[in-house]
Amino acid sequence: MLKKSLVAVALVAILGASVQAGHVKMYKWPGHWIWDCVDLAEIPVYMKIGMYIEILDQDSLRIIMQQDAWRQYSGCVTIRIKCNFDAVLSCRFESNGAIPGDYSCSINEEKVPATLSDTVAEREVCVYGEKVAIVHAMPQKKLRVGTAIISVKPDC
Repeated sequence: MLKKSLVAVALVAILGASVQAGHVKMYKWPGHWIWDCVDLAEIPVYMKIGMYIEILDQDSLRIIMQQDAWRQYSGCVTIRIKCNFDAVLSCRFESNGAIPGDYSCSINEEKVPATLSDTVAEREVCVYGEKVAIVHAMPQKKLRVGTAIISVKPDC
């Protein structure tokens, strides 16, 4: 019986002490937990690099044909090229019909090696006209007669 009395007295003493306290103080410390990151995995990353070719300053390029012989005209322009693959250039001429004739286009060196830096390759694009009938137009300094179209394909 003595044991039961001691347990009861201890419980009453503990409950009484907690009721007398009234409230529990809480402190808000000026700080927080800082977690450290741990490297968990390393994943290799790959990139598919596409083919890139650029003809620099296209907006300023013009070919002005001049008379070489009777009914024969020609004109050339130098183009600057940057590319990340070995390329083969080709050229064709599309006439707009302003001056009838047999026109052709050529590039002095068709193969362009990959530059892979700030260096550029230079190629000369020329347009030739045979049997040009200038009688169909008034004299002018710059009559547009067509367009030189440059095409590219990879050098396999």
